[in-house]
Amino acid sequence: MIPPLALIIRTYVLKVNGELECQRILTYNPYMAKNKKKHSRIFKIFIALLIALGVFELAAFGALAFYLSDYEHADADAEAAMKSGDVVQVVKTEDWVEFTPSGGSEPDTGIIFYPGGKVEYTAYAPLMRDFAEEGYFCAVVKMPFNLALFDKNAAKDVKEAHPEITDWIIGGHSLGGVVAANYAAISDFDGLFLLAAYPSTDLSDKDIKTASVYGDADGVLNMDEYEASKSNLPPDLKEYVIAGGNHSQFGSYGLQDGDGKASISAEDQREQTVSFVLDTLVTK
Repeated sequence: MIPPLALIIRTYVLKVNGELECQRILTYNPYMAKNKKKHSRIFKIFIALLIALGVFELAAFGALAFYLSDYEHADADAEAAMKSGDVVQVVKTEDWVEFTPSGGSEPDTGIIFYPGGKVEYTAYAPLMRDFAEEGYFCAVVKMPFNLALFDKNAAKDVKEAHPEITDWIIGGHSLGGVVAANYAAISDFDGLFLLAAYPSTDLSDKDIKTASVYGDADGVLNMDEYEASKSNLPPDLKEYVIAGGNHSQFGSYGLQDGDGKASISAEDQREQTVSFVLDTLVTK
C-alpha cells in the first residue's frame, strides 16, 4: 500500500533540510555547492512523483467513496414498518433492529437477517415485521458500508444478546444471503434461508434445514451460478420460485438497476416468502 503522502514528504524534507543545514555550518566549497544543487533537483523530481502518486490516490479514494455512498435507500413502506404497534414491537440498537411479537408468550425461535449488498438494512423492515407477526423474534443487521462482506460474524452479537432464544435461523438477500450461508457453515444454526442468493462455500455436509426462494422475474440473480452452487447446499434443500416476483421486492427500496418488473405486489411476494420459509425451516 502507498504510504500517506504527507508522511513521505515530511520524512524527505527533514532529511534534505538536515543535510543542507550541515552544509551551511561547514566551510563553503565547490563540491558542496554542487551537492546542494543535486539535492534540489532530486527534491523537485521527488515532489513531482509524489504529486502524481497523490493524484492517483485521491482518484482511487474518490472512486471508492462514491461507490460506497451510492446505495439503495429504504422507502416509505420500510420507514412505516420501523414503528412499533399493537402486534410488533420495534427496537433499534446501534448494530441491528429487533422486531418482537407483542403479547403472548416470549418467542423461542429467532431469525437473523443479512441485507443485500449496498442496500440500507432498514429496507427489510417490512419483511422482518411479517415474520414477527407470525410469532418470531427477528433482527436485521446493520452492515458496514451496507456490505455484509465487512461483518460476516454480525449474527454472533445478536445471539449473545438474546440467550432466551433456543433456536436460531439465519437468512439473507442477494449478497447478504451469500455471507449468511458462509457464516452458517462455521457456526450453529437450526435453519438457513436464501433469498435470490447462493453460497460461495460448501455446506453439503452441514446438518441444517435450508430453504431457497427467488422470483421468476429476477433480472439480477445469476441463474447459471445459482444452479452450479446447489451442490454446495445440503441435499434436502427446498426451493420455491415466486411466480411474478423479482429481485428487489424482498426488500423495500424500489426497483434495482437491471431487475425485471414484478407482476405481483411486494406484499404478495413477502407473504409467499414468509410462508415457505417457516413451513420449511420451523418444526411445528
